[in-house]
Amino acid sequence: MAATAIFVVVAVVLLFVGLIVALVAAVSAAARQERARVGALNQWAMANGWTFVPRCEAPWTAQLPGRNRRGLGATLIGQVGGRRVLVAEYSYTVSSEQSSSTYHFIAVAVTLDRPHPLVSVRHASGALATFAQTLFGQRPAPIGHPVFDALYRVDSPDPGYARSLLGPQLIQAQIAGELPPWQLVGPELLTCTRVSTPIRDPYLIPAYVGPALRVVELLGR
Repeated sequence: MAATAIFVVVAVVLLFVGLIVALVAAVSAAARQERARVGALNQWAMANGWTFVPRCEAPWTAQLPGRNRRGLGATLIGQVGGRRVLVAEYSYTVSSEQSSSTYHFIAVAVTLDRPHPLVSVRHASGALATFAQTLFGQRPAPIGHPVFDALYRVDSPDPGYARSLLGPQLIQAQIAGELPPWQLVGPELLTCTRVSTPIRDPYLIPAYVGPALRVVELLGR
């Protein structure tokens, strides 16, 4: 009996040690992968005349899903078409007693030539969400185009100004799905794209920037 008990104890200890070793190995592998990923982003930035920073903060995170002011991760800043462009990983986590879920996005901020009143163009939501948005001061600004107004909700403290930005070309491109939802926040135009993971391939960065620049090009047209 004593020998059996000793055997059981030794087996449990070895199993526990094995689990610890496996956990350490997994954490080390994940850390190496993250260093390699960040290194690739940094190399891409240097090769293309951009700047890479591991983290940053921006006031416009208050306008993003989750409103996580510390949610910006790896960030790349450069010039495209004469405009300053920022591309950043963004995330927020929703936790409960049973579980937690983290949502990942790619945020793009294009610096404009001047500040603008807040304007938000989002996919139309349900009645309850619309009521909540109105309750918190977001005023809808229907454009008067039946298809556009069915697909999108435009919010702004200055509805007339918002309508002036949405010309026929921009409306048609938005209806066709060529443009993402977007916002004007001060001197910047923002887009925020849901993704499954942080940026793995830095060569996809232009694909995130392109739609935001297209919105800028079509403002008022």
